[in-house]
Amino acid sequence: MEDAYILTSLAVDLKISQVVDPKKTIRAAIPKYIISTERLIQSL
Repeated sequence: MEDAYILTSLAVDLKISQVVDPKKTIRAAIPKYIISTERLIQSL
């Protein structure tokens, strides 16, 4: 859990996608060069 928190704080790119009352949407993305989808699935 601690490793995930550190990775998130360093690598996640947050963007506001939508701000319409009462909906607020934020997108969080980790670049593929940091961790691939295959490696992420294998770790589960």
